[in-house]
Amino acid sequence: MTREVQIGEQIVKLRATARLPIAYRALHNRDLLRDMDAWREKLKTMLEERENEEVPVDTLKASVDAVETSADAPEVSADASPDNAEILYTMDLDLVARLAYAMAKSAEPSIPNSMEEWLDALESPNALYILTGEVLTLYNNGFETTAQAKKNLPPQRVK
Repeated sequence: MTREVQIGEQIVKLRATARLPIAYRALHNRDLLRDMDAWREKLKTMLEERENEEVPVDTLKASVDAVETSADAPEVSADASPDNAEILYTMDLDLVARLAYAMAKSAEPSIPNSMEEWLDALESPNALYILTGEVLTLYNNGFETTAQAKKNLPPQRVK
């Protein structure tokens, strides 16, 4: 799946395929799933702290559940609602940058071989914030199934 994102006057192409975790590891020597799990844990901790402070967090809980199922992740953008904006601010910008760079490098192999050079080429200081929602949406769309169940069969008993 490929998506184009406009940042100022620049167009950034992002691509998420089955190769993404491998590309992420090759580019950054890190495991994508572990990095995403660490972020989810950080978000859960934040929610637990808020519950202890008796601050309503129903919308954030729903968003965390969506991120955990990886099928209906909230779209987060720089002009997001306050609840989604809080999710944006829990993001590890290094994680966003690494993931965005891996997606961009997959879409256009001709971009610089250094993530720092690529980020410098993005002229908006808010580029990572703009990319965050698109990157998360594109990443989580890969977990959706396109197949329809043919039958709703009851669970099979094991003998």
